[in-house]
Amino acid sequence: SAIKEFGEALKLDKKIAFAHYQTGKIYQKRENLEKAISEFKETVEIDNSFLWAHYRLAVIYKKIGNEELSKIEFEIYNSLKEEAEDFKE
Repeated sequence: SAIKEFGEALKLDKKIAFAHYQTGKIYQKRENLEKAISEFKETVEIDNSFLWAHYRLAVIYKKIGNEELSKIEFEIYNSLKEEAEDFKE
């Protein structure tokens, strides 16, 4: 399974932000939000500029009713998105 494959990658290098992100997406799709949050938090701890991990954290926090953390993550997401758009120009 994909989780097993990403798990194998993480055994080799626990600092692979992308593998944590992909694992989080799988958990989110399966509605295992606690594990999804854990993986997305690990992603941004490794790479705080990982735009989509902040977005997914914001969405999950909103879904579980944590408006404060959702707002913080959306603010980070929007800030990073603006920076990325500025970089393109």
